[in-house]
Amino acid sequence: MTIKSTEAHVLALHKAGRLVHYDRDLWPDDTCFRRLWLHPNVQKWANSTGDTAKERDYFAKVRAFFSQFVGGADFDDDDMLKTLSQGKHGLWEFRITFQPQARVVGGFLRPGEFVALSFADRADLDAAGFGPIIKVVRSRWDSMFPHQKPLMEPRTNLLREFEDGL
Repeated sequence: MTIKSTEAHVLALHKAGRLVHYDRDLWPDDTCFRRLWLHPNVQKWANSTGDTAKERDYFAKVRAFFSQFVGGADFDDDDMLKTLSQGKHGLWEFRITFQPQARVVGGFLRPGEFVALSFADRADLDAAGFGPIIKVVRSRWDSMFPHQKPLMEPRTNLLREFEDGL
């Protein structure tokens, strides 16, 4: 796909409700350095208000984590962003390390542009392994981007600033 056709395809997925653009609240002097797309299930989870003060605090921290990514924070660390399956599928996990720990899995469509396609509680992954979530993410990726695989480049290349047309 060309840059223009990829952009048009992503925007069509967005318009169809298959991807949600994570648009963090910006201070007047802030800017977005990266782009983050969320599968609707990931977006619903991240935007949960929670029933208790503890849950509200947790989901606020999840959204702050996403905002840090979009804002260009240093994610060049396995503690925050780690490749899965030794990088053979181009899939990465955002590592939510505060309690309860979670993983958000997806891939880079272009440098600076991450597509988060599923999430799981870390304790559930301990019990079931990463195989089921990898299968879900690969299936969702293939249905949305049938002619394009996730980028398989070094993390420093993937974390470059996204040149955004939005």
